[in-house]
Amino acid sequence: MVGIEVEVVVDGEVRVRVEEYTRLKSKIDCLHKQKIRAEGALEQAEKRLSGELGVPAAEADDRIAALEERVERMRRRVDQRLEAFSKKWNEKLEEV
Repeated sequence: MVGIEVEVVVDGEVRVRVEEYTRLKSKIDCLHKQKIRAEGALEQAEKRLSGELGVPAAEADDRIAALEERVERMRRRVDQRLEAFSKKWNEKLEEV
């Protein structure tokens, strides 16, 4: 592109050279296309996951969240029991 020094005034505030405007527009168009491809890939992955799990993707998300909460509760319970065990038996174990 020829180096044109024309400025575009938008709302009397923003001044952008035509070259810069063209470059930014091209970049935005490219990013928009990438977004569309990513959305399509996500949709395909959700369909595949739904087929594998036998449930809709939204329900799978809910199930995963519930399982993560359950794992965290179990982890806390194990930590509490381990701490109680250590308090009760730590001195005896150190003697051995």
